[in-house]
Amino acid sequence: MDQKQPEQSFEVLFSFECEQNGRSYMAYTDHSVDENGAERVFAARYAEDGQKVEPVDSQQEWEMIRDILEGIQSNLDGAQKEE
Repeated sequence: MDQKQPEQSFEVLFSFECEQNGRSYMAYTDHSVDENGAERVFAARYAEDGQKVEPVDSQQEWEMIRDILEGIQSNLDGAQKEE
């Protein structure tokens, strides 16, 4: 860890493995909110042993992650309407 950077805490929301490329991904949050009051969610690739986290660097990966996040949000919205 870089001694110049303060330690930060994050909560992993979910993780998944992409069958097409064999990579593992996670979505996480630091519970901060954006200017619209929505909780910020981030994404990263990670090694199977969980020791190395890498940034998502391709547009194709971002689109896949966005689609998954939108699907999860849609399911959550539908479940809330049923309550």
